[in-house]
Amino acid sequence: HRDLHSFPTRRSSDLVTIWGIRIITPYDARNTDGIDPGYSSNVTITNCYISDGDDNVAIGGSNNPGANFISVVNNHFGDGHGASIGSYTQAGVSNALFDHISIAGNSANSNETGIRIKSDISRGGLVQNITYSNMCMQNVRSAIVLDPFYTAGATGNLIPQYKNITLQNIHATTEGTVKIEGHDASVPTTITLNNVQI
Repeated sequence: HRDLHSFPTRRSSDLVTIWGIRIITPYDARNTDGIDPGYSSNVTITNCYISDGDDNVAIGGSNNPGANFISVVNNHFGDGHGASIGSYTQAGVSNALFDHISIAGNSANSNETGIRIKSDISRGGLVQNITYSNMCMQNVRSAIVLDPFYTAGATGNLIPQYKNITLQNIHATTEGTVKIEGHDASVPTTITLNNVQI
């Protein structure tokens, strides 16, 4: 077991490759994120196995210059909150690719998530040019969650904006929910769904 929680979250990194890491924690061990590249650029996360009680991978844009050009490819996720962006996005997240990811949760885990973008008005920002492609999920309760109201009762004026989100060749082989929300009529979520089967 390796604890790579918040790797790195307090500073910006550039030109990072994370290859062949195995992370396993119980699904009910909350706040056990797998890999969090933080507000970094030019990051590749590949050939990893991650099963935990929180986000498997979480891209965040908490500080300038935000998170840019991040590829999460050829990975397997067990339990967890999936391929995530947020919740801190106030400095922006752009040009991220999640591709060729298999997710196989435990049917006893009612908290399992597949694809997730989350933020709220206390920490929101622009999330754009994001692609999720070639993903297969099993025993995932919430297959797709795009949520600009992540924290109930949040206050502030940092409105989450989700633009140019693409989901392509996404299959969930077991029953799951889909939630795609925009903040309001003036700040909609713009998304393309191509061969998405839940």
